[in-house]
Amino acid sequence: MIEINNWHIRNDNPVNWRIEDQELLVQVSEGNIWGAGSSEVDNMFIHPLKPDSVKEKGNFSAQVAINLTPKRTYEQAGLGIIWDTDNYIKISKEMFNGRLSLVFVIEKDGYPSVQQLIDYSKDDVVVKIEKRDSLITASYAESVNGKWTVVGTADALDDEEEGLMLYTFGGSKMAPSTAKFSKFVLASN
Repeated sequence: MIEINNWHIRNDNPVNWRIEDQELLVQVSEGNIWGAGSSEVDNMFIHPLKPDSVKEKGNFSAQVAINLTPKRTYEQAGLGIIWDTDNYIKISKEMFNGRLSLVFVIEKDGYPSVQQLIDYSKDDVVVKIEKRDSLITASYAESVNGKWTVVGTADALDDEEEGLMLYTFGGSKMAPSTAKFSKFVLASN
């Protein structure tokens, strides 16, 4: 369940998202935050990691179910940890160079890098990001109670995170797609 009051919506365009049957439905936003100087996208949902909540010891785990079948190159929906638009770590369900994929990306100081690319053609996936000390691990499962498969690990970026992000990028207003986010869980580790 997505408790929308716990989220800050960056570039809120409310005509392109809604809560329905305990799911967050978001029209995939045009644009991308890939690389230095990229523009902001609409409807980036940021969940702060407050010191008095799950971030008490700096360790947390977040997971969300995503339903999307990307149709355009780089069309995507995912979960990440964001410091700012030039510094983030994310895992996305994406059309990457013509392949339906799960993509693990780190962008540091405006320089993005694909860390791992896994072919994944199913409509539904559950993705997870964990932070334990200074290590970030991205994983996926085919269902909420499914077996987790690690996609990749990375060192956390410098400074304090802004929070977790649910995002969509690479969409088209001419041929819009809708991503569904559900079963969001955030816990301390």
